[in-house]
Amino acid sequence: MTNDMPWQVKAALGSFVYLLLGVALALSYWKGDTSSNSMIVGAIIGQFATVVGYYFGSSESSQKKDTTIAAAVAASGEPAPPAPPAFTPARRAP
Repeated sequence: MTNDMPWQVKAALGSFVYLLLGVALALSYWKGDTSSNSMIVGAIIGQFATVVGYYFGSSESSQKKDTTIAAAVAASGEPAPPAPPAFTPARRAP
């Protein structure tokens, strides 16, 4: 599955999410709710870790690998191999 969304759109969506989390953090701080503050800060840290893990992790490398393989197949002139069948659980005998 390819994601053709421009990086500017991704950055705008990410910024919007962090803006909403910042507003929620400010409102909970204003109300003096320390448990909500801890949860929101934890969510922000977790999301940041997820983004960094994706960017530097295997997901980015996997996308590059898929692009490289597709380019190699297109350059060879041979048809691409058929996709494997979708997983379907085995049915039990009646």
